[in-house]
Amino acid sequence: MGAAVSRRKLLVRFLLLAGIASVFVFTAYFLYAANSSFAERERLALSEARALCSEIEATWNYIESIQEQINYSNGEYDFKGVYCVAAGKRVAARLYHETGYTVRYVRENPRNSEDGPDEFESAALRSFRNGEAEVYEIVNGPEAEDGPLFRYVVPLEATSHCLECHGDPAGEKDIVGFPKEGMRQGDLAGAISITLPLNEFEVDSANRLRSAVAFFCLLLVLLGTVLSFGIRRWVAAPILEENSKLHDEAKSQSEFLAVTTHDLKAPLSSIMAYQNLLLQEAHTESERSKLREIAENGTRLLTTIDNILDAARMEEGALNVNLDDIDIGDIAARIRSIMDPVAAKNGIDLDIACVGLSRVVRTDCEMVCRIVTNLVANAIRFTKPGGTVNVRFEYREKNLVISVADNGTGIRKELVDDAFERFSSAAGSGRTGKGGTGLGLYIVRSFAEALGGSVQADSIEGQGSTFTVAIPAADAQEMEGDETIE
Repeated sequence: MGAAVSRRKLLVRFLLLAGIASVFVFTAYFLYAANSSFAERERLALSEARALCSEIEATWNYIESIQEQINYSNGEYDFKGVYCVAAGKRVAARLYHETGYTVRYVRENPRNSEDGPDEFESAALRSFRNGEAEVYEIVNGPEAEDGPLFRYVVPLEATSHCLECHGDPAGEKDIVGFPKEGMRQGDLAGAISITLPLNEFEVDSANRLRSAVAFFCLLLVLLGTVLSFGIRRWVAAPILEENSKLHDEAKSQSEFLAVTTHDLKAPLSSIMAYQNLLLQEAHTESERSKLREIAENGTRLLTTIDNILDAARMEEGALNVNLDDIDIGDIAARIRSIMDPVAAKNGIDLDIACVGLSRVVRTDCEMVCRIVTNLVANAIRFTKPGGTVNVRFEYREKNLVISVADNGTGIRKELVDDAFERFSSAAGSGRTGKGGTGLGLYIVRSFAEALGGSVQADSIEGQGSTFTVAIPAADAQEMEGDETIE
């Protein structure tokens, strides 16, 4: 059942990740495809304009080449008004009615006002004098009322045929009655201006973009299906199977550890109880010293067992908070009964006090005792004989505040934060020269956070340390008063 749930969770996460990745990839591809579509639209329009321009110039050249045949009838000159510009304009008019393409012949000093250049064409004529071979752009906005337009302009050079009407002598009237301009062969005679509506090009581009996007989406779906099957079959299944085995092994080890520590605590508690009885009946200082040694090691072993058991519970996520009404004074007395023998055996003065009146608060008694026991044990371990450990219980602003201060070896500033990490204790640390399990302060922080509180460490190397724990704990009397008012 658990493996099936894990597989479903992994599949959902994969699909979510694949979906997010697909959105990013699709967006990038869509932007690229759209940009390529616009570039392709411009390329096709430019190709169309160039081809049209070549056809117009071919028509122009053909009219020039047969000009004499047109203007002579039965061997006599008979001007019929058919020349390159006139023929070009008539062809352009027919082309406009059939395709919507506009072709104009413009120049700076036109003979007819209709041949005058607009702003774009004037700029193109200026650029031709600087060596440009063609000028084009896509126009949007007010000028393009019916959709975007493609503007294309190429220069016209004066040829030998042009000089008959536009050459020397300047001012003399040509065959159609206009004064000649005095042009020379190769001069800039004007420009061919072509305007193409881009509506059809846009429709083609949009169709290509839709096809490309549809194909890409289909490809993404196929790729996602293949990857989903492959990952689920050849990656996820083996990992989940191995993870299930590791989980079962870890659970078995945790259960074994919990049972073992529990079985160790029962005889150890009995040993310590008998030790207390013997200590009361001891007649010599030598006997009492030996019994205190037993008490210290028993307390240390019991604390170690409790820490290991608590760490195992936290690994399993089985740590429960049991709130109850407890007297702060009772907690202080319990800590004294547990830790006094250890402190006395090591020649350390243990001072435990409740600041202000003792009161009943709602919290987890066992967790609070375990927090204080670990802090006191840690302080004793790092304090030399003749030193002091001060424990203070206070109730401030609906918080149970516990401080444990010692004048022992202290902790280097850079190691203060690491002291709360699991297995942080090292051999050679502390007064005894023996490293602990490294679980004591880890348990302190974990329990404090489980109760909604926090722990802070202040330490100066060589002068001692102070650990302060603040735990939210409502005053039981105030809670009863609230209930009475309601």
